[in-house]
Amino acid sequence: ASLTVTGSSVLSFDYGATSTIRDSEYKEVNMQIAAGEPTIEATIEWDHGALGSAFLSVLAIVAEAFPILPEVPVNETWKFKTDILTNYKGVESRLSLMQNPRLGLNFNVRVVDFAERRTLYELTSSNIKVQSVIPLFQYAAPITTTTATGGSRLYFDPAQCNARVGKTLILMNRNTQQTQLGSVTTLHSDGATINAAVGLDIEPGLWFAVPGISSFVKDDTGLDFGTQAGTFALTADAFEDWDLQRPSSGVTVPTYDSLPIIMDKFLITTPERFAYRREVIDNEIGLREIRSRDTDFVVKRSLKFSVSRSNGDFDTWREFFAEVKGAQKPFLVSTQLPDLSLRVAHADGASTLDINENYYVTKMFGLDTFKRLWIDYTDGTSTQHNVQTAVTDASSNTAITISPLLTVGKTISRISFLQKVRASDTVKIEHYNDYSYLKFGVRTTNT
Repeated sequence: ASLTVTGSSVLSFDYGATSTIRDSEYKEVNMQIAAGEPTIEATIEWDHGALGSAFLSVLAIVAEAFPILPEVPVNETWKFKTDILTNYKGVESRLSLMQNPRLGLNFNVRVVDFAERRTLYELTSSNIKVQSVIPLFQYAAPITTTTATGGSRLYFDPAQCNARVGKTLILMNRNTQQTQLGSVTTLHSDGATINAAVGLDIEPGLWFAVPGISSFVKDDTGLDFGTQAGTFALTADAFEDWDLQRPSSGVTVPTYDSLPIIMDKFLITTPERFAYRREVIDNEIGLREIRSRDTDFVVKRSLKFSVSRSNGDFDTWREFFAEVKGAQKPFLVSTQLPDLSLRVAHADGASTLDINENYYVTKMFGLDTFKRLWIDYTDGTSTQHNVQTAVTDASSNTAITISPLLTVGKTISRISFLQKVRASDTVKIEHYNDYSYLKFGVRTTNT
């Protein structure tokens, strides 16, 4: 007899070529799973020569679910990788090196007694050495309909859960911290089907579904414990890459002037920092000279948005970063500040605006990043425009022409730059109960 395993290298058996099974005999064979593979999908073939072969499929998830729910916020990080080349004139060429970002996770667990400390101590000591399936608690979705023992069809809101076909789904009881694990085989509009039968009733009000991702626990994960209680801090990086966008989300990113545009308002305040690439040369004798071939200065900002996870807004942000891929592609964002002011009141539906800022003509109009405007009206609506011309006459009066025209019947309340920018390669997200803070840096660009 012979035994062959395909699809895994960590399975072993106390059964070999010299083992025999007689007619009508029952034989117990033990299987062991060694470390090294967080998920297993293997086929085992027993070849008994003239008697034929028998096949057994093994599906396993090597995972331990943390038995205590985390405190908020749960911190998630999207890490893109962009190769940025800047020529001698300061013009950038950007190449994305990864199709999908690397995911990072960090959260704290409140440890209330020594029994919980011992549990987490043992859990960390085993998971620090191997890949583990870490629950993405920020995407937990309540169970909506009971699944009886032995069933595999689960009911929850997939838009909230972010479950993926072929990926791990963890069922957790909020009171007892019991867990059931499986791999998603089918996504439905009201839940999912997994490849394993549940071992007990999964009931609404007690259970929730949470996706799990293969990860490795990072160094310095551990406990801060006092005399009676403490905190467990976990930091992990995903070991598998997921598409940012949730399947079947159906959202699209708005555009203006053929570029993605952020329509949401960021939280004030936001810092603005100017930068200009230059070199100071002193010729080693103290005679200093400033040299630069760059034509443009840049403005850097840090943005923070409040995003609801219950109305589809988070799906829009997923799609947005799936398109721009971190720092690779440019997009448009308003400064949300009164960058230009009117010298005289504008005509109804005007295409020309008289402004006070004479410096706009010489210092900004020549830069592509300052050639678009976000105009707010007194009724709370807004429109976007391109600046076609900018001229200062002999009397130092500056006028700009815009396209499209102002909306008829409305009065301007604020004129902001609609800046062309690129993002940083790191996006940080703080997840709370039903909303998140999304934070990233931007800098102006003309490419």
